[in-house]
Amino acid sequence: MRGLRAAAAAVAVVLGLGACSTSAGSEPTSSSAGQVTLKGCDKGVLRTVQSGALTIAVEDPAYAPWFIDNDPSNGQGYEGGVGYHVAQLLGYDPSDVRWVRRPFPDAVRPGAKSYDLALMEAAITPQRQTTVDFSDPYYGVRQAVVTWSGSPIANASRVANLRTARLGAVTDSTSYAAIGAQIRPTTAATAFASMREASAALARHEIEGIVADQPTAAYLSTAALDDGKVLGELPAQGDEQLGAVLAKGSALTPCVSAALARMRADGTLTRLADQWMTPRKTPLPRLS
Repeated sequence: MRGLRAAAAAVAVVLGLGACSTSAGSEPTSSSAGQVTLKGCDKGVLRTVQSGALTIAVEDPAYAPWFIDNDPSNGQGYEGGVGYHVAQLLGYDPSDVRWVRRPFPDAVRPGAKSYDLALMEAAITPQRQTTVDFSDPYYGVRQAVVTWSGSPIANASRVANLRTARLGAVTDSTSYAAIGAQIRPTTAATAFASMREASAALARHEIEGIVADQPTAAYLSTAALDDGKVLGELPAQGDEQLGAVLAKGSALTPCVSAALARMRADGTLTRLADQWMTPRKTPLPRLS
């Protein structure tokens, strides 16, 4: 069934790629299947963890709006679309894409990877770039705080109102770092291995708030909590840029970046954002 869903998703992906245009440094070529691929970056020459396939890691669960129904193979959601479009530009049919589940900390820690790239809303930071590769960015986010209606922080409008709160975030994430750097709570934040564990703890009221990127926070407030509420965005300057994560020194990194550059130039990233992210872009109050 997963293969059938991936094949169905291929229709939308192929249609979306049919209008690809050429950008500097990414001269297109045509594969035997009639796909538009990037010169020097196709599955005939790329070395991947599984020959003839592109293996992409995601978290479990993979939340909306990044993926839909926790099923990356259906090609829906922003990162689901990004993954299939990148694969197509590298010469892989949708049936050649292998989706695997890995915890987020695995993606950003050093060492060999059992997949070719990870799409996990990973923010590009100088510290992480010392241990893993990042592609060029494909989306920008800000950090937000989600709680439940009636919680001790439900009416907070200032960062200072959060300092005595019990907060949590996924370990090794920029969300967790933001708690320490921007909120500086009097009680150490709880680090969770996954967003599933964090949202479950919030639903049980074991913690009072989660810090997550704004699209994920919006999803959690409606789907993971019966009475969820997004308080607002933390007062960071500018957006955090998200990129695909690859093993340090991966030969695939420039090819994935070239594919994303094509997608940015021809409007594919904008179209995906308009389709999947616009409903999540309702302006939030900024916590002062």
